Amino acid sequence: MPAPVWILALDASLARCSAAVAADGATRAARLAEGDRGHAALLPPMAEAVLAEAGLKATELAAVAAIVGPGGFTGLRAALALAEGIALAAGCPGIGVTTGEALAAALPPALRDAHEVWSAIDTKRGRVVLERFPAGAAAAAGPAETLAPDALPPPPPGLLLVGDAAAA
Repeated sequence: MPAPVWILALDASLARCSAAVAADGATRAARLAEGDRGHAALLPPMAEAVLAEAGLKATELAAVAAIVGPGGFTGLRAALALAEGIALAAGCPGIGVTTGEALAAALPPALRDAHEVWSAIDTKRGRVVLERFPAGAAAAAGPAETLAPDALPPPPPGLLLVGDAAAA
């Protein structure tokens, strides 16, 4: 039986932050903190805790993943800096994932396969960042678009909508 492929994932893009360890598609340890402030102080102990819960040293990781945006600048910066530091120290690659990719991947596979998914993220400046994922696709159909809420396209039938600006 092959050894598990361990990945540490960090997210501080929206109004919460999280750290998780996954192996072979299953989450083995996770921590989540609600709130849109303090990510830089919360993430390092969360990362340490999930590694300890999974019984891992950072050097056993195959990769460190972090959300690259869109989202809050300070939270993104904190998560990316921590991910890069851990990856460099552990000698493993860093992987960037968009907020939309992470939100879409969290949906049950049967739903993702059967429906188009849009990720709508509030920029907090009167705009929405929209990422569109065709049914069954892991990657967006094109680059993210930044739009005013009244300029958003009409949703297609059967659309699955994720993100903190989904109501818009």
